[in-house]
Amino acid sequence: MRKASPEYLSIEDVRKRILYRIADCGGKQMALAAKLGVTQSFISAVIAGKKKPSEKILREIGVRQVVLFEDVNSSDQND
Repeated sequence: MRKASPEYLSIEDVRKRILYRIADCGGKQMALAAKLGVTQSFISAVIAGKKKPSEKILREIGVRQVVLFEDVNSSDQND
């Protein structure tokens, strides 16, 4: 059986998932923050794009962070 290709998300997609999780917590950032053991201001800063989501937040929304590198010269090598 062939393994499915991973789905890569943008940071905007991650923020949307956080917003959905907040909605699941009654629409309160404080409720999600308390569940994760972080501050409401941290949740707010992540949503605003001022901070990167923590490992706790990423686990909560079912995401893991990976780093990708692209070979920008690969098309030159094939010509």
